[in-house]
Amino acid sequence: MIIDSENTIFVSVASFFEIGIKEKIGKLEFNGNFETILKSNGFESLPITLKHLETLRKTEFTHKDPFDMVLIAQAISENIELISYNGKFLNVEGLKIILC
Repeated sequence: MIIDSENTIFVSVASFFEIGIKEKIGKLEFNGNFETILKSNGFESLPITLKHLETLRKTEFTHKDPFDMVLIAQAISENIELISYNGKFLNVEGLKIILC
Protein backbone atom coordinates (compact mmCIF):
# COMPACT_ATOMS: atom_id res chain seq x y z
CA MET A 1 0.00 0.00 0.00
CA ILE A 2 2.70 2.49 0.93
CA ILE A 3 4.73 1.82 -2.18
CA ASP A 4 1.70 2.26 -4.46
CA SER A 5 2.41 5.56 -6.21
CA GLU A 6 -1.34 6.21 -6.44
CA ASN A 7 -1.53 6.61 -2.65
CA THR A 8 -0.77 9.85 -0.87
CA ILE A 9 1.24 9.31 2.30
CA PHE A 10 0.60 11.93 4.96
CA VAL A 11 2.87 12.60 7.91
CA SER A 12 1.20 14.46 10.73
CA VAL A 13 2.71 17.64 12.05
CA ALA A 14 2.06 16.03 15.45
CA SER A 15 4.73 13.41 14.66
CA PHE A 16 7.30 16.09 13.91
CA PHE A 17 6.19 18.01 16.99
CA GLU A 18 6.83 14.91 19.13
CA ILE A 19 10.24 14.36 17.52
CA GLY A 20 11.18 17.99 18.18
CA ILE A 21 10.15 17.80 21.83
CA LYS A 22 11.98 14.52 22.42
CA GLU A 23 15.08 15.90 20.73
CA LYS A 24 14.94 19.07 22.85
CA ILE A 25 14.70 17.16 26.15
CA GLY A 26 17.45 14.70 25.20
CA LYS A 27 15.33 11.58 24.63
CA LEU A 28 16.06 11.43 20.91
CA GLU A 29 18.87 12.41 18.58
CA PHE A 30 17.63 13.82 15.29
CA ASN A 31 19.79 15.56 12.73
CA GLY A 32 17.36 15.78 9.81
CA ASN A 33 15.19 18.50 8.40
CA PHE A 34 11.46 17.82 8.51
CA GLU A 35 10.66 19.48 5.19
CA THR A 36 13.52 17.70 3.43
CA ILE A 37 12.35 14.33 4.78
CA LEU A 38 8.84 14.94 3.48
CA LYS A 39 9.92 16.10 0.03
CA SER A 40 12.63 13.49 -0.52
CA ASN A 41 10.18 10.67 0.27
CA GLY A 42 7.21 12.11 -1.61
CA PHE A 43 5.18 12.50 1.59
CA GLU A 44 2.65 15.23 2.36
CA SER A 45 2.39 17.15 5.60
CA LEU A 46 -0.90 16.84 7.50
CA PRO A 47 -1.50 19.93 9.63
CA ILE A 48 -3.56 19.84 12.81
CA THR A 49 -6.91 21.55 12.27
CA LEU A 50 -9.83 22.52 14.47
CA LYS A 51 -11.82 19.70 12.84
CA HIS A 52 -9.21 17.25 14.13
CA LEU A 53 -9.39 18.70 17.62
CA GLU A 54 -13.19 18.44 17.66
CA THR A 55 -12.90 14.78 16.67
CA LEU A 56 -10.33 14.30 19.44
CA ARG A 57 -12.79 15.71 21.97
CA LYS A 58 -15.50 13.25 20.89
CA THR A 59 -13.38 10.10 20.59
CA GLU A 60 -13.04 7.51 23.36
CA PHE A 61 -9.41 6.59 24.03
CA THR A 62 -8.07 3.67 26.04
CA HIS A 63 -4.65 5.24 26.53
CA LYS A 64 -3.64 8.80 27.22
CA ASP A 65 -0.69 9.67 24.97
CA PRO A 66 -1.59 13.12 23.59
CA PHE A 67 0.37 12.65 20.34
CA ASP A 68 -1.38 9.34 19.67
CA MET A 69 -4.73 11.00 20.33
CA VAL A 70 -4.00 13.66 17.70
CA LEU A 71 -2.90 11.06 15.12
CA ILE A 72 -6.03 9.00 15.72
CA ALA A 73 -8.31 12.05 15.53
CA GLN A 74 -6.67 13.14 12.27
CA ALA A 75 -7.11 9.70 10.71
CA ILE A 76 -10.76 9.52 11.74
CA SER A 77 -11.50 13.10 10.62
CA GLU A 78 -9.81 12.69 7.25
CA ASN A 79 -11.11 9.14 6.71
CA ILE A 80 -7.59 7.88 6.10
CA GLU A 81 -5.74 4.84 7.40
CA LEU A 82 -3.27 5.21 10.25
CA ILE A 83 -0.07 3.20 9.87
CA SER A 84 1.22 2.07 13.26
CA TYR A 85 2.91 -0.74 15.11
CA ASN A 86 0.69 -0.06 18.13
CA GLY A 87 -2.04 -2.65 18.58
CA LYS A 88 -3.63 -0.50 21.29
CA PHE A 89 -5.28 1.50 18.52
CA LEU A 90 -7.33 -1.44 17.26
CA ASN A 91 -10.27 -0.79 19.54
CA VAL A 92 -10.78 2.89 18.67
CA GLU A 93 -14.17 3.27 17.03
CA GLY A 94 -14.06 4.72 13.52
CA LEU A 95 -10.30 4.25 13.10
CA LYS A 96 -8.92 2.44 10.08
CA ILE A 97 -5.47 1.11 10.91
CA ILE A 98 -2.67 -0.70 9.12
CA LEU A 99 -0.47 -2.55 11.60
CA CYS A 100 3.15 -2.99 10.65
